[in-house]
Amino acid sequence: MVLLSAYAPDGRELGIGGLTDTAEALGWRVAARYDFASLEDLVRHAGTLPKTLEGFVIRFSDGTRLKVKGAEYRRIHAIVSRVTPLALWEAMAAGDDLDRIRIDVPEEYWGDFDTIRDLLAKAFAGLFAEARAAAAVLDGVPDRDVAGRLGEVPAHLRPYVFAVRKDPLGAKLRAALFRLIRPAGNVLPGYVPSFAMMRATGDE
Repeated sequence: MVLLSAYAPDGRELGIGGLTDTAEALGWRVAARYDFASLEDLVRHAGTLPKTLEGFVIRFSDGTRLKVKGAEYRRIHAIVSRVTPLALWEAMAAGDDLDRIRIDVPEEYWGDFDTIRDLLAKAFAGLFAEARAAAAVLDGVPDRDVAGRLGEVPAHLRPYVFAVRKDPLGAKLRAALFRLIRPAGNVLPGYVPSFAMMRATGDE
């Protein structure tokens, strides 16, 4: 853990001495300090940081702080922001190549990526199988008579019976079924974000 600041009981921010003592008591380390000739120099240096270093925190004399993120960190963070239930659902619904997307994802997030993809794929496959089974109930029934016998099919699958009969692998059916498994509130049953993901998405 890295300690950026600490405060006395009366609300005063501790100086470097008090900050160091607090860090030692906690078993943490104090964030390294840097001096730059100008803000431009700082921003320029941030652009050269590796992905393992997030960036810098500028502290103004009144205690206000401003984060300056490194370019590589921002690039990785932008990729990680796509490893969410909703983002991967959008990619799958659009027919994007998820294997190509995964290549750019840092290894520590592969578990999240694979879990989300597998859960969505299984949800879609299960719903697709249900839709085909529902349509099979009316196999051999002329189209003109299907509407009158939809009561034999589970209510949530009735809108898809004609689509399955017309084109079992059609784009319209696929899109309709994908809409049914869209993660609400970016929450996907069965998926629990890893610590690495929670740390990344919780960053501001």
